[in-house]
Amino acid sequence: MRRTLVITLFFLLSAVVCRGQFGGGSNLLNNTVGGNGMFGDSGSSQQSRTGEDGKTVLPDTNRFTFKKYFRSLSHKDSVNVGWTWAMSLVLPGTAQIYNGDYKKLPVFYGGMAAGLGSGIYFNCRYNKWGETSDHVVAIAGFATAGAFYLASVLDGVICYPTGRAIHPGKATIYSAMLPGAGQAYIGQWWTVPIIYAGLATGGFLWYFFDSKYQMYHDKYYRKLDFPQMEPDYTLATLKMYKDRYRRFRNYAIIGTALWYVLQIVHADVFATLDNFDINEDITFNISPTVITPIQPYNELNYSRIDGAAYGLSLNFTF
Repeated sequence: MRRTLVITLFFLLSAVVCRGQFGGGSNLLNNTVGGNGMFGDSGSSQQSRTGEDGKTVLPDTNRFTFKKYFRSLSHKDSVNVGWTWAMSLVLPGTAQIYNGDYKKLPVFYGGMAAGLGSGIYFNCRYNKWGETSDHVVAIAGFATAGAFYLASVLDGVICYPTGRAIHPGKATIYSAMLPGAGQAYIGQWWTVPIIYAGLATGGFLWYFFDSKYQMYHDKYYRKLDFPQMEPDYTLATLKMYKDRYRRFRNYAIIGTALWYVLQIVHADVFATLDNFDINEDITFNISPTVITPIQPYNELNYSRIDGAAYGLSLNFTF
């Protein structure tokens, strides 16, 4: 029960963070491209498209609808990279249709069909005859189908047209699909070993505490059924160790999940900051200027302000 609760909390946390990454507002995945969310992008980052009728299709930042998405597949509308990725997870190949890469569809669908077909066939042979070789080939077939599926999803994101070299939405998706890929995309290769070191540490602690928990769990119920067994432990001691290592295991799961989410946030934030003009030009300039009154009347004494005034302009650049 607690394991189910921990896994549920992990997915809820991932959904909330992805909502902030892709949306930055009330619309999930809606502002990754062409939106104004916290981690979104400006409207200039998504290029206009030319539909089949020769008319220009401008970026649209309205709420996502399935009608809008299927219109975009016929090149009559436009959606952001977040929704292109999400829909390609459900309907493989739609990202290639959106990007106009029709020639890739036979490759991806052929690879998935061949892998899935061979996996099903050899799995049936294994269930019937029990040959280990059939089982190995079946696993390889299913793995091949999964590889082609993930390749189609990733290719759709890579080939999505944007107007900038580093796009926050792409960096977020890369890190979500493969930890560290977003950092490699934005050029921060030195962070990749740190990311995998954190994930490896979390995974090791997860495995270590879970093995300890399983050991004391078995001992506890063995002594509960047969009190003469496990003479070195009392029932209360076994229960204490069992609960302690289960708690530590859950902490390791939560820590690993947080580290995974953190590297997604890191990729998105630094990809967003890539567009900022950061330089060492710190200047302070003073120059004469003409001050034009903003209001025709002074609200304090109701006297009329006639004409402009002369003064100094202070400009601070940083």
